[in-house]
Amino acid sequence: FYCDTTAAWSFQHRRHRILVSLGGAIVSFAVLGAGLWGAGALAGTNSPAEHVLVAFCLFTLFSLAMNFNPFIKMDAYYIVLDYTGIPNLRERSFKFLQRNAFGWLGLGSEEDAKATLRECKIFWWYGLLGIFVTLMFFAVPFFQLRHLLGRHSATGGTLLFTALIGALLVVRLGSTAYSTIRSIRYRDYKIQ
Repeated sequence: FYCDTTAAWSFQHRRHRILVSLGGAIVSFAVLGAGLWGAGALAGTNSPAEHVLVAFCLFTLFSLAMNFNPFIKMDAYYIVLDYTGIPNLRERSFKFLQRNAFGWLGLGSEEDAKATLRECKIFWWYGLLGIFVTLMFFAVPFFQLRHLLGRHSATGGTLLFTALIGALLVVRLGSTAYSTIRSIRYRDYKIQ
């Protein structure tokens, strides 16, 4: 289910906004509890309903884990936004890290590096943890896939893995190019 909670941004107290963000997770916990209760009642019967409930519980548990990942724009991310009071935390922290780590290469702008001392600390922690979590979620499964493909055929596995990485890079670069061309095409011209 989906609920539009944008009206919560007008709440004056951030703890109220945090409670609204927690609402989805609390309902998911209740649904997981009901599913586990049903799976427990049918345990050992080897019926199709037991298998469906177990699969449902695993899916719900996975969605809860993703929901509580503060590096994906889901409930935990918005809880961190409300708690820190920093809007666009993900984008700002990655731009801040990019400017501070690779500014000597001309990446990023001076505006990206501007932050208060508190924001600098949060940007460093959030950005570095975000990079680590991203590597864990994407790099580790890719290397596991390469290892699995390589066990059956070393050459075929490497070739398939390289083709997969190439396809992902082409899609990413194509998406970036399309966004850039579209923004150039539709930008507003101001007459001075």
